[in-house]
Amino acid sequence: SAASDVYKRQIHMNIGKPLDKSRGSEPVIQFMEGNIIAVNQIMSSVDNYKQSEMSESNRGKEVVVHLSVDESVKYGLIEDVQTELRKSGIYKIMNMVKKNN
Repeated sequence: SAASDVYKRQIHMNIGKPLDKSRGSEPVIQFMEGNIIAVNQIMSSVDNYKQSEMSESNRGKEVVVHLSVDESVKYGLIEDVQTELRKSGIYKIMNMVKKNN
């Protein structure tokens, strides 16, 4: 179906304190299922995800990235992430701010 087709072209990223407290409290970028990546690894992570997780028919279509960002994260980091995503050809980026508990 068209709806499930769109779902298969979504990437989720979390920017904020690591879920694993042993990694400290500095903001990290968690890609999909929790793999922590650096800003300079975003393009390769997106490309690898497209190759391994998306069907061939979906790879050329627009991908949507959902950024879930802790409210304490500095905008500079968010901007760096968005810049790297655009370098990967991703222009549809949805930001959601999470309140810190």
